[in-house]
Amino acid sequence: MYGDNSSTMADGNSTVVISSHLLPVYARVLLIAVYLAVVVVSVGGNSVVIAVIAADRRMRTVTNWFIVNLACADVLMATVCVPFTFVANVLLQYWPFGGALCPLIGYSQAVAVFLGAFTLVGISVDRHRAIRHPLRARLTARQLIGAFFVIWTAALALPLPVAALSRVATLPTEDGAGTLDYCKEQWPAARLRYWYTLTIMVAQYFLPLAVMSATYSSIAYVVWLKRQVPGEAVGPRDHKIAASKKKVQRLIISHYTF
Repeated sequence: MYGDNSSTMADGNSTVVISSHLLPVYARVLLIAVYLAVVVVSVGGNSVVIAVIAADRRMRTVTNWFIVNLACADVLMATVCVPFTFVANVLLQYWPFGGALCPLIGYSQAVAVFLGAFTLVGISVDRHRAIRHPLRARLTARQLIGAFFVIWTAALALPLPVAALSRVATLPTEDGAGTLDYCKEQWPAARLRYWYTLTIMVAQYFLPLAVMSATYSSIAYVVWLKRQVPGEAVGPRDHKIAASKKKVQRLIISHYTF
């Protein structure tokens, strides 16, 4: 789709070049409907999750507070990031929102992604602790607050270069008849961009993937290969173990699926 638009752009017509870059009207209407549905479902579903856990005292477990944190990250992404990036990158293919929002939107998007990744790591470590060491005390409120402090601090700190270096760049159109604004990270050196991108990739993807793979593999070993869960009695509690195994199996499958 974009390949065809690029070749059309080479033909010339500049404000016309941008219009030739745009998707057909029916495709834009369809995409708007799909993105709007995604935003509504994401905000609505995650808001319900947050409200249910906050309202019911019995739901306020360690794992559920991690889920609340994950839901907050999803709401941030759906409300702040998706609409702006969709309009700028898909519908218009230039930045129409001015210089103030350029660093803010890019930074918010990176924060939301980091929050989601680090919260998933926290959930996997909590599940690993509960299943591998069931006789140990669960996280206290102070420890949980400390975990959230680390997650939010890392999520807010790592994307700071995005906020500091994102600027609106005004570039001429292909036929020179006008200019368009684009929100871009303007690095002083390509090497710095390379090392920061590598750091972000490790912190955002490879490190969480490694931790979650290790924790869930360890959980799978306990659930599927060992006959008895540590600290669990045999006999009358076998049905409880079987029920717990089903829950953990679903958790492991969802982890490796998504």
